[in-house]
Amino acid sequence: MLLPLGWSHHFHAAGDLLAEHRKRGQEMRLWKSAVLGIVAASAIIGSQGTAQADGDGRCDGGDACFYWGANFTGSLRDYSSNRADFGNDRFVAPGAGQTENVKNNSASEKNYDYNLPMQICYN
Repeated sequence: MLLPLGWSHHFHAAGDLLAEHRKRGQEMRLWKSAVLGIVAASAIIGSQGTAQADGDGRCDGGDACFYWGANFTGSLRDYSSNRADFGNDRFVAPGAGQTENVKNNSASEKNYDYNLPMQICYN
């Protein structure tokens, strides 16, 4: 194909432009993948980042919960760490038994910490 003088550089430039466009497209896909990875990681970390508070009156994952009433009724006290003595602990959630001592007053218990077994002794 014969081209007028000076036109051949237009075709080379168009080819270079297309190559540059493809290169930038690949770079953008890499950036998008990196950003999505960071967002996904922060969502996972964010969902695990909130620590449970002992005695906040809510039975969350990782808590051992003691209920004042049978069949998980009445006030409750939740624990997210080991406890050797319940003598000074009180039921905190609204309901029957609220503010009463947990020691020897718990009629039902649930363990939401699936990594650690729970043993309950009355005295």
